Amino acid sequence: MRCSSRADGAEGRSFLSNWLPANDRTSFLQGHLAWHLALIAIEEGDADGALDIYEQHIKPAGRPYPPLNIYTDTASLLWRLSVAGKSGLESHWKDVAAYGDGYFPKAGAHFADVHHALVSATSNNDALEARLAEMAVRDADGKLAPGPAAIGLGRGVAAFAAGDHDNAVRILAPLMPELVRIGGSHAQRELWEDTFIVACLRAGQGRQATGLISERLHRRPSRRDLAWSQEAARQ
Repeated sequence: MRCSSRADGAEGRSFLSNWLPANDRTSFLQGHLAWHLALIAIEEGDADGALDIYEQHIKPAGRPYPPLNIYTDTASLLWRLSVAGKSGLESHWKDVAAYGDGYFPKAGAHFADVHHALVSATSNNDALEARLAEMAVRDADGKLAPGPAAIGLGRGVAAFAAGDHDNAVRILAPLMPELVRIGGSHAQRELWEDTFIVACLRAGQGRQATGLISERLHRRPSRRDLAWSQEAARQ
């Protein structure tokens, strides 16, 4: 199955709900496919269902999948749940932070680094500042593949997590065209788009996000994007 958010949600949920139990832990992508199923649940407004999928199939404990997959899937799903308004995730964030400290203790794998920013922005600002400083050194040495955009994303999510939505909009707006630099699929990169859109709405600057939302709706249907588009148009 493609790592994409283009498939119809109901069709995707039906396929994955049947495939995952029948192929329990037979693929190293098992957890990532469960992640896609959780994204569909969030899209449909079922945050509790998404968290249940996370607890059963995605959270770090005892998963036989590649560490980068585990770390990025767990961090990004918890962040999406937080953006969707789900509370009570503190223990999960703590578990993911400990996992990341074990497997990605220093800057180096930039896709892990941008996800580290999600974790540390939520739970440990000192760790975030330390990681961003390490990334800045790598950037100065020409070793940070995405360039300074990756550092900017860390600053943007930190502002968002702190409730400083005006600053989050200011930082993230010029970085939206740069997201392709961090790698991953559309579905994975949309996390930062979601964050920017919600920051715009919460800052009363929804019209700044209308172009991006329109592009996304042109690419694939989305109940959430449609609702966000309508909210943005009212601001």
